[in-house]
Amino acid sequence: MSNVLIAADAVNPLLPAGYDIAWTSLVLLVIIGAIVALVVISRNRNRMSGPELALWIAIVLFLPIVGPAVWFAIGHRRMRSEERERPT
Repeated sequence: MSNVLIAADAVNPLLPAGYDIAWTSLVLLVIIGAIVALVVISRNRNRMSGPELALWIAIVLFLPIVGPAVWFAIGHRRMRSEERERPT
């Protein structure tokens, strides 16, 4: 019976490590995306009302993959377009 276990482990010993690396990388990307989105939101907080700011923060925090993507696709673009339209 122990020969079977050794043979099964010898097939691909790096497979579990590969999964660990992939999942860790994914989690780090999600965390970094959320942190970057929150920093950008905080820099633009003077351009947003209180409820709008709270909504964006909640979206980024409670929808960890979709939230930052939505902020950069919709919210950040809107902030940049308002910045261009603002007379200097």
